[in-house]
Amino acid sequence: MSLQITRQRLNSARSRIEKFIDLHITRWVKEEILESIHESMRVRGFSDNAINALTVEKTGYMKASLIWDYRGPNNEPIHFFIEFQTHPHIIKAKGRLFGGADALHWVDQTGNNVFAKKVKHPGTTGQFIVTNGYKENRNKLIARIKQETENYMMVEQIG
Repeated sequence: MSLQITRQRLNSARSRIEKFIDLHITRWVKEEILESIHESMRVRGFSDNAINALTVEKTGYMKASLIWDYRGPNNEPIHFFIEFQTHPHIIKAKGRLFGGADALHWVDQTGNNVFAKKVKHPGTTGQFIVTNGYKENRNKLIARIKQETENYMMVEQIG
């Protein structure tokens, strides 16, 4: 009988701990991981729009995910192009008939306006901002969860 009661108490404690973690996980991920990545992005010169597009969302029981949804004017996933590598590719002007422009336009390094019907983009090197930021701060999050849980259980024992 005593063993059965002990099991019930342990299961009850586990359930309370899991509910406690579930209640706070989003805030802890923001404080231990997201804020660090945001600071890294500021240092690297990212715009406020790009930085604010990286958020934390609760994605399940005791789960939260970093979501970066930074998009361009045509809904292109710029966050994906920054985070991961892209291969060399051709970019063509859409043309007015298809809702775009007849020519691509940019300003070169000397300040001159450049126009072209198409360009060969060299591709990009992935910066892995979110991936590396998570890896660098994961242990801080784990330590935070452990510390908060220990504090919670101490308060429960006292109360």
